[in-house]
Parts: sequence; structure tokens; C-alpha cells
Amino acid sequence: MVEPLSDGTSKAGTETTMKCRIDGGEPRASMHWYKDNKELYDGKRYRLTYDQDVATLRFTDTGVTDAGTYRCEAANKLGRVETECKLTVECESFLTLYLTFTRESVI
Repeated sequence: MVEPLSDGTSKAGTETTMKCRIDGGEPRASMHWYKDNKELYDGKRYRLTYDQDVATLRFTDTGVTDAGTYRCEAANKLGRVETECKLTVECESFLTLYLTFTRESVI
């Protein structure tokens, strides 16, 4: 049984959480998360959990580089199931204007 991920939008600088329900099956499946086809690992940047058939990916301080396609995959020796979504990250735009002044001498 799979309750899929949903496309979402997050604001830069906030916490982002993605969840899906995947039945781990027998033998118990291992869970894997990917961003743009690169595997993510639990650690300082990402928090990956799987509890009571709910797989969760959480990260703080979302930045524009976090936008992309995310996939959660459950795999065991009998097969695999997966679900994916797209994350859009919004940020406030700003413009910095640099002015350069030159001094011309008159002869």
C-alpha cells in the first residue's frame, strides 16, 4: 500500500517536511530518499525516519537549491515501490545596486 507524496511549495529559510505512507511488507523493506536521483542520507542536513509505515524527510532552513524532484523508495528482495513529488522553493527577490563613481580631471 502506498499513499503518495504530493507536490509542494516551501519558503526559503523555513523547515520542510515530506511524508508518505508505504507498507514495509515482509521481509521488511528498507527506505531510501532521493533528490534529483541522488540518494539522501540521515545526518546534519536531512532527518529521515520511518515509523508505523510513514516515511518522513525533514530538513531545516530550506534554500533555493532544495527545489527539485524527491522520491521515496521502499525495497526488499521481493520488489520495490516508490512515489515522487516536486518541491518548489519560493524566496523573496532582492536587487542590489552597485554604483561606481569616477572622477574625471579636467586639464
